Amino acid sequence: MLKEFVESKHYKFAESAKDWKDAIRMSCESLEADGTVEANYKDATLFFTLASCNPEQHLDNMSRLAEMLSNEELIEDLKKVKGPEDLLKLQEKYL
Repeated sequence: MLKEFVESKHYKFAESAKDWKDAIRMSCESLEADGTVEANYKDATLFFTLASCNPEQHLDNMSRLAEMLSNEELIEDLKKVKGPEDLLKLQEKYL
């Protein structure tokens, strides 16, 4: 996977970013440069932070998130979420 990143030039090294939005913007630059994503990608992408107490749980969380994000309808509904109640409704609808 890392070799693919290097060969496709889909990486960005930066000393710092002024804020998290800037970090996301910078991380998309190489993908935009070769047309992998459209210029508005960074403005429409959902943002998730994963954490766990152990590596096994972390891998499970990553797998579950990837599965969840493969559902286009769910992604569109996630973009409309306003609070925890909306998330729970999506839990009932999709999972």
